[in-house]
Amino acid sequence: SYLIGPAEPAVNRVRQMYRTELVLKLPKDATLVARARSLVRTQFAIIGNDRQYRSVVVDADVDPV
Repeated sequence: SYLIGPAEPAVNRVRQMYRTELVLKLPKDATLVARARSLVRTQFAIIGNDRQYRSVVVDADVDPV
């Protein structure tokens, strides 16, 4: 399974906004990584254009520590 989460981060609420983490762990396959990146961007755009999710802020961290 490539998806880990959803999980609550150490600080799960900042400035009246709740946070949730989803982690994608992918093998080092350039084709798979490019496809996953494209799919994630598409889903971000869908969420951003849906009035129901207007208040949702989505942020991607490519290399979390």
